[in-house]
Amino acid sequence: ICKNVYSWNNFRKLGAEWKKRLLSDYFSMTNKKKTICIIIVLIVCGIYSKTAVLYGKIQSESMEPTLKVGAWYVATSLPFAVDHISRQDIVYFMQPEEFDEMLVKRVIGMPGEHVSIRHGMVYINGSRLNEPYLMEDMVCEDVDYTVPDDCYFMMGDNRNASYDSRNWKNPYVNKDNIVGVVRVQIYPIDQIHVFSSITYQ
Repeated sequence: ICKNVYSWNNFRKLGAEWKKRLLSDYFSMTNKKKTICIIIVLIVCGIYSKTAVLYGKIQSESMEPTLKVGAWYVATSLPFAVDHISRQDIVYFMQPEEFDEMLVKRVIGMPGEHVSIRHGMVYINGSRLNEPYLMEDMVCEDVDYTVPDDCYFMMGDNRNASYDSRNWKNPYVNKDNIVGVVRVQIYPIDQIHVFSSITYQ
């Protein structure tokens, strides 16, 4: 897998048989080899796509159960990442009006969209958003937001313990403040996980 997959785009283009074969090879590895392999792939990916690769550690419970306190992750950073942000990507960003530190949340609302919360459920332009990653049902007042151009609406997966767009004075994160997209959880070793840009709705 390290020799053949040197970018996320190339992996997506591989035929079904090759994907099956590569993934089979990957899952047959020991956890230590998996970690080394993922790091090599990400570094090479960064070289080929001119995308920086960075890593960080989760400091709060706001993204549980997806990312737990103490988990380490790897992200691809600007400029590639922001140009390819999808709904429900997990992103690493700044919100200077609220915090001095970097944050990790999930993208819920895209530029220009109307985000509504009704009875604890999220609706995008009137359609309910499917969110299988949530820790529990959200307890929240019914509210509405219209995301400005070049901005995003962020929420944590642990909705009842996340301080996010619902709580900030300025609910929206400008694209210029997004540093990277989280791609892989690399620690704990037994919880290695690759996050793909999947639309759940």
